[in-house]
Amino acid sequence: MEDGQVDGNLAYLEGQVETMGKALIDLTLRLGAAEKELAGSVKRRDSVDIGTPSKGGNLKAYFDAAGDPNENDRILAEARRMLCEAGGVPQAVQGA
Repeated sequence: MEDGQVDGNLAYLEGQVETMGKALIDLTLRLGAAEKELAGSVKRRDSVDIGTPSKGGNLKAYFDAAGDPNENDRILAEARRMLCEAGGVPQAVQGA
């Protein structure tokens, strides 16, 4: 290999390293933004099982215990409705 060709290859490789470094920084920033967005959207961390597996089936409902009580009631009522629709028989809940 001639000196000129080696110098050209080295310059090319240096350019590629710089380009890849910039791309890595960009990806790192985008990943951080995506993680923040995901963390903000994960609100239903709490769960409750509705029904009994041996008595017609059960369903796990996810909700935010610290969130809006009306929204949680809606989520749990929908879970019970879905379980009944599927043939499961959840136990009666006071006030329901």
